[in-house]
Amino acid sequence: MKLTRPRLAAALALIAVVFLKPSAARADAGIPMLEFAYPVVLVLLAPVIALEALYLRRRLGMDRWLMVRRLAVANAVSTLIGFPLAWLSGLLLETIAGGLIVALGASAYPPIDSDTLIGKVGTVILSAPWLGAARNNDRWPMVLAFLVLLVPAFFTSYYMEWWVMKWAPWPVGDVALRKILWRANLFSYLFLAVFGAIVLYSGLAWYLRAG
Repeated sequence: MKLTRPRLAAALALIAVVFLKPSAARADAGIPMLEFAYPVVLVLLAPVIALEALYLRRRLGMDRWLMVRRLAVANAVSTLIGFPLAWLSGLLLETIAGGLIVALGASAYPPIDSDTLIGKVGTVILSAPWLGAARNNDRWPMVLAFLVLLVPAFFTSYYMEWWVMKWAPWPVGDVALRKILWRANLFSYLFLAVFGAIVLYSGLAWYLRAG
């Protein structure tokens, strides 16, 4: 599917609705992970750009600052649209799946015994976009949900970066450039997974103390 201007405008409008609506992050209403995960992604945006620029420069032999400028634009687009869009897509799937499962007779979604460790982990994975109410100020479910959300975000980020970058002249063909961008995004998302988890876990400690 091509990212046309009308689709881009619609995506921006949908994201604006999400960010401008009143916060719903209350313990009794569950936890919309976008409100916690997105700031982490923004904090780590600069090192992500630097990491990708270093990799592309080594593969393509182009000017360092030219790479930084191009990747800054591509990452700004993918961060502004890609991560919220991945979250919205996951939330839509979670809502549809929950409605279907409850309609089929389950008492709740996900239909897992959340009293066991495996059940708790499965519950977090299946409801990562919007977690259930927090228990005992546990931080690990939110960190795990953040890691789960990085998976769809990786694909949206990659395709949006490719869409932005393909309009500029490159010393390699489209197929080679797509492979290089794919690997650059793999490295940057591994970085996000490790350091994002650390930043989120540490930030939640401060947040819970302040609350």
